[in-house]
Amino acid sequence: MAVNIALPPTSAAADIASGASSGTRLLNAVVASIDGQAVTLRDLEEFERTRAMFMPPEARDTRQKRLDALVQTRMYRLEYEYGGMEASDADVGKYIDNVLEQTNSSREDLLATLEGLGLGWEDYFERMREEVLRLALINREVSSRVSVTPEEIERAWAADPSYDLPARVEVAHIYLTDPVGDYLEDKLEARRELAARLHSELGRDSFADAARRHSDGPTAADGGLLGVFRRGSMSSEFEGAISSLSEGEISPPFEAAGGLNLIHLVKEHPQGRVALEDVSEQIETRLYNEAMDSRFQRFSVEDLPQRHYVRKMLGEVEELAAR
Repeated sequence: MAVNIALPPTSAAADIASGASSGTRLLNAVVASIDGQAVTLRDLEEFERTRAMFMPPEARDTRQKRLDALVQTRMYRLEYEYGGMEASDADVGKYIDNVLEQTNSSREDLLATLEGLGLGWEDYFERMREEVLRLALINREVSSRVSVTPEEIERAWAADPSYDLPARVEVAHIYLTDPVGDYLEDKLEARRELAARLHSELGRDSFADAARRHSDGPTAADGGLLGVFRRGSMSSEFEGAISSLSEGEISPPFEAAGGLNLIHLVKEHPQGRVALEDVSEQIETRLYNEAMDSRFQRFSVEDLPQRHYVRKMLGEVEELAAR
């Protein structure tokens, strides 16, 4: 029969020496304390059975790591308590709904996953309550201390080679598909005449309207606009058609992809660099998130432990229990 022994740090050796057998599970043995509040082996085992299951495998692969996580959880709880922070059931429910939406999951999927882990809805709900509170604490303690300056954005832009751009072309397309059915030769001739007439008559401003009226291609509704391509990245037929064109010109009709094609070289984009103003918001978001991650890590690893008196005794308890 398991013996339930209270084992504060100062009496652990005495209690074990007093006659507890090597097989005794000291569920009330104190394995850590935070600001004088005890964390027992029973607490640790409960944490391992429930909340630790939500942690990445590499973060819970040893008992010491699991105790470290439990201690950090308790420090956060004390921060919430000292700061008078609460998370209502409604707030937690909204947060869970957002998580499910972002992960494209249903509540049924979530319940099935929890069941596979041997967990219940209450375990998950309370874990999410802690997450809501943690995010509120981060916003209070971290977000207010993080900012990104225009100079930092410009330096990041200048140092990032991914913003270098090769020479590119913007092209539009009229596609006249091969006819089928009776009188095929007459239809082929009519198609060739239409293509020749379009080539001779169309200009920069009239190409899009003609594409909407005549093209059988999938981008007809968009004026035949195909997009912007790096030179050399299109099919050999298309590359050949635009190779001799200047900006604004239209290629002679050519056969490709089961039809007649006309290509409009809408615009040439020379080799250069993405404009800073086009990506400054994106860079700012990235730098802000990186700074938030760094500042939060410092808060968790350095600031939080300095605010609390923490003592961990798992090694001592395990050593005494082994004796």
